[in-house]
Amino acid sequence: MVTTVSGCTSSIPDNVEMITWYAVNPAGSLRIVLYDTVCGRRYGSLRLPGRQETAITTCAGEDGRASVRYRPHGYASRVEGWTYNTIRANQRVYMQ
Repeated sequence: MVTTVSGCTSSIPDNVEMITWYAVNPAGSLRIVLYDTVCGRRYGSLRLPGRQETAITTCAGEDGRASVRYRPHGYASRVEGWTYNTIRANQRVYMQ
């Protein structure tokens, strides 16, 4: 089963390509905070159902890849709390 995530806190520039990739949560339910570093968009508390893929659409850079950072919801905002990732279209990213 695939769940789709939509909604953000800022608009998308006209000249930016969008790609869809998949967040995979192999364990129980998880909430994350996701930040799209290409477009500067922050997604709120995203719920990733356990043992499912969640389709996420984010901006792609000039290389055609998304650049995001994420952390479990509720962690204090500090650099070492974030996980950074560069993602290709249709790639699966395991999050725990």
